[in-house]
Formats: sequence, structure tokens, C-alpha cells
Amino acid sequence: MRYSKEEYENIIYEAQTIFSSEKALVDIDPPCVVVGDLHGQYNDLINMFILLGRPPETVYVFTGDYVDRGMMSLECIMLLFTYKICYPEHIVLLRGNHEIARVNKKYGFYDECLQSIPKYGEEIWAMFQVCGFFEFLDF
Repeated sequence: MRYSKEEYENIIYEAQTIFSSEKALVDIDPPCVVVGDLHGQYNDLINMFILLGRPPETVYVFTGDYVDRGMMSLECIMLLFTYKICYPEHIVLLRGNHEIARVNKKYGFYDECLQSIPKYGEEIWAMFQVCGFFEFLDF
């Protein structure tokens, strides 16, 4: 999937607005689906939504590590951010150790941004680092 620079900026900004307004401690009523490390496995994410339901029908708590290692980290995080924007009460995104600049620069997210968005990749990567994805998400 290809997004324009403006689409990245808008999605990141809208997600940041939500992250900055959320409390550090979340209280989730069952039932909910708790999901661990995605590491850029977009097809697994899509299959999970197909099998278990999409927000808002199903409430999800993601425990971090959305990026790095896999081939489609940008697609994963953009989809999760979009769901967060559309259904903020039905998707919780916690920060994992790969949502730290020095980690995701070393393990693949930075390189994926440069390769997938040749003209603006470094700028988009930096936006993810400071916009809320890495700053406001809690461990």
C-alpha cells in the first residue's frame, strides 16, 4: 500500500491527539483479545481481524512491537493507527521495546521507511518517533 505524505501526516497527527489524551492506566472490560508482537506481519494481522472480528465488534489490546523484522511494518502501524482513530475505545496500543528509536532504527523500521517512502522516509520515520506512537504509548 502506498500513502501520500499528507496521509501519513494526517494519520500520525490524529493518532497523536488520541494518545496524548489517554491515561497511562487503562481499564478494559472483558471480553477482549490481547495480541502480542506483530513485528510487521501484516498478513497475520489481517487474518486475525478476519478470524476474530474487527473493531468495534471486537475489543483489542495490543502489547507492542508492531514494527521491525517483518516486511510490512508501515502497513501494520498505519492500519492500527486508523482503527485507533476510528474506534478509540475498542483498540488499545501499548508500547513495546521496538517502539523506541534506537531499537527500530537498528532492526528494520527505519530502513523500511527509507525504502517504502524514498522521498520522505526519514521524515515520516521521525514523525512516528515524536508524534505519539513512541512518546505517548506506555510500557
